[in-house]
Amino acid sequence: MSSAHPRSSIARRPERASASLHIAMRAIELARPVGTRRIPIEVKYRKRVDPHEDTLGLRAFMEKTVYNAPFGLLVTLEDDVVVPDPRIVPISLSSLLWMR
Repeated sequence: MSSAHPRSSIARRPERASASLHIAMRAIELARPVGTRRIPIEVKYRKRVDPHEDTLGLRAFMEKTVYNAPFGLLVTLEDDVVVPDPRIVPISLSSLLWMR
């Protein structure tokens, strides 16, 4: 249950009990609907991207069957990012902007 100050529109989440719950609740930036599927998009626009830590939100989203997400996009600064999970497609922002 969220709590908020009566005069504020910003809600605060209560503290999480465990680290594993915190990882499962990580959010992605955007989920693009395509038919009955949702494509999660996570933006990590920086020089160094950790292929494990920076994809936790994407992987948690894709593992939920309700979203029916066949893959996820990881938008990065550089073109040379490698992610071992074949369901995650790294793409630089400049390449993404060239797409139609």
